[in-house]
Amino acid sequence: MLGWLLLMLLLSVLVLEAGHKVIRDRLAVCSSSQKVIVFDYDQRSGEWNESANIESAHDAPIWRVDWAHPEFGQVLATCSEDRTVCIWSERYRPKGHAENVGAPADLTNIWKRRAKLSDAQMPVRDIQFSPKKHGLRLATCSADGSVRIYEAQDLLSLGAWPMEDCFTSHKRSNCPRGCTALAWNFDSEDQILAVVGNDGILDVWGKSGRGWSRLAEQKASSAPLKDVAWAPNLCRP
Repeated sequence: MLGWLLLMLLLSVLVLEAGHKVIRDRLAVCSSSQKVIVFDYDQRSGEWNESANIESAHDAPIWRVDWAHPEFGQVLATCSEDRTVCIWSERYRPKGHAENVGAPADLTNIWKRRAKLSDAQMPVRDIQFSPKKHGLRLATCSADGSVRIYEAQDLLSLGAWPMEDCFTSHKRSNCPRGCTALAWNFDSEDQILAVVGNDGILDVWGKSGRGWSRLAEQKASSAPLKDVAWAPNLCRP
């Protein structure tokens, strides 16, 4: 891990987010230089080796990167200051193939953008794939105070992601920059999201037959909130 941190310093860019693969030892980082870099862990050498470098993944700094559950393949999502969300999947090509872009020349895997979601009116601050039991869904939150839920229509092509739901979580007079982060509850059988914003308020939302409704609202801080995460269940009732 130390070698990887030194490598990040050598990149001379602001690393904004790191996403860790659920099962396999894979790591993706996004940066202010609009890059997404994927690393694979070598068990024999104990080193993190770069396996892909996606240049110009967005038109502005990339805020977050997230992995889908491996059951759905090697799938990444990224969000950016450019108000878009991009869906990426990994493909393999023979070495030297003409389509082998987005990775060093001696690598055989490439990442291809499958979809670009452009519904947000302001920068998209956070994204997260849902728990596997809810299918291949993606939640996004943006500075316009909106939370949007997308679902992959075709698990093979990943080209169509219709917006399933959209609701306003943080769009108050004291919260001009809207939502900053969200998190799915992976321990619940229901679809539940926690959302925070620059107003210092934590909102908890749940999906019912009539759509999404606010389950709880808590003033968590007098300062803007930048991230949120659920604690592990640990067999608690």
